[in-house]
Amino acid sequence: MKLGVVLIYAEDFEAMVSFYRDDLGLEAVEIDPGDEYDEGVDFTFFDAGGAGVEIFDRAVHPPDLPSSTGGAVRAGFQAGDLNAARSRLIARGIAVGPVVARAWGRYAELADTEGNPLVVFDIAG
Repeated sequence: MKLGVVLIYAEDFEAMVSFYRDDLGLEAVEIDPGDEYDEGVDFTFFDAGGAGVEIFDRAVHPPDLPSSTGGAVRAGFQAGDLNAARSRLIARGIAVGPVVARAWGRYAELADTEGNPLVVFDIAG
């Protein structure tokens, strides 16, 4: 089994698409999920370097399962240069935590526009 996609149901679809596209720098990829979805209007798929990130307008496409508010799951985005990625996000007005060093590498925590926890990281080596 491998991770294929992270599904995010957004209250403010346009702000979330802007965050993942403009702030994180993910590339929107045109796909055809079917007639019930309007690409770029209520659904967007982003290439995240293997797995994808799908943003859904929650008002149009409510999730079938109840949403939790635990925050225990964080999507992690590998940065080639963590310091540069963190500086770019801060320059865009994104609140990013300090860089934390571990034996495996380094990371910094942040949240998207709806408070979903995220991590940007690099691997030691």
